[in-house]
Formats: sequence, structure tokens, C-alpha cells
Amino acid sequence: MAMPGWMGSVIQYVRPSELKKELNEQFRLTHPKVERTLTLSQIRNLKKKIVDVAEEMDLDPSCVAQSFVYFEKLIIKDKVNKANRRLVAAACLLLALKASADEFLLAANENDLSPAGKGAPKETRETKYARLLETVDKHLDVSPKEVVTHEFSVFAALEFSLYVPAREMVPHLVRVGHLLKMKRIEEYADAEGKWWRAGE
Repeated sequence: MAMPGWMGSVIQYVRPSELKKELNEQFRLTHPKVERTLTLSQIRNLKKKIVDVAEEMDLDPSCVAQSFVYFEKLIIKDKVNKANRRLVAAACLLLALKASADEFLLAANENDLSPAGKGAPKETRETKYARLLETVDKHLDVSPKEVVTHEFSVFAALEFSLYVPAREMVPHLVRVGHLLKMKRIEEYADAEGKWWRAGE
């Protein structure tokens, strides 16, 4: 409808269940090669749970974004289905943490104090991974043993490559920032040293 000096539109109300069904159908049409048992709403819900894990663990948003890239690559390769989606996502998060662990440890070594207080022992790689597996078990209902058992097969499905170019990670980084309710995420550099402003 249009009036002098005003412009507006009327959008018909759609029930959330109908909207969800329509989005899943559109996803199926645009991605016909993706496993039929896997829906867009399942992928989105799983990503929200991964963000919950990251929030509880105080993980760097780039680590979560990296795990999303791994997960989506495996979806495209038809390695993810309704039954194994949580297990694969958990393994992707563990691999992303391991890929960024060197930076985490360097930052921790610069700071002799842990969050627990002065003189408290610093968190090691092993304790960080163990804590992640416990948190994943709590949020995704996937046992630590299962994640560790399937970690190598997920790594192999990624063709043993954990490097993610900035152009692939930045869109996920912005989304993770919104999910974490952060005001801004910026200054993530790619291999060429270019700085990205991911979002305000």
C-alpha cells in the first residue's frame, strides 16, 4: 500500500511450524545432494548448542566459526546425517580447538595467573580438551569416548586439512558474534596479514 509520503507493506502471518517446514523444503531444493534425513532446522539448532558449549567454555569465537566451517564441509560431502550430526559437530569443535590450541597456550603462558587466582596451576591442553568433552556431553548428549573414537575419521573426511581461509570463516564469525550477543568482533587476520572487520 502507498500513501503520499508513506510507504508500507503487509506481510501475511505465518505459523512458526509452517515457516519451519517451508524453510526446510527450500533448503532441500537448494541442496539436493545433502542427506535427506538432515534438515536446516536441525543444523541451526545444533549450531546454537555448539555456541552454548563455547559460551560455557569461554572459547574464542574464531574457534567456533572454524568448527562450523568443518561441519558444513562435511555436510556438503554427505558425511553427516540425522543420526550422527551431534557426534560429527562435537568432533569438529574438538578439532577446531586443537587447531587453535597453540595460540591459546601462548596467550596462557604470557599470563602466569589463571582465572582461579594467583599461583593456581595453568590449564593444560589435556585438561582443556577433557573439559570440552564433558561440556559437549552435557549440551549435546554425546559421550567423550564416542567423540574421541570418531575424531580421526572426521579428520580424515576433512582430508587432514584444518586450515580455514578467512573468507570462509568470517561469515560464521559474524553469526557466532550475534549468537554470543557480542557488540563487535573484529581484527581477525588471514594468512596474508589483512585485517578483517567482521561486524559492529
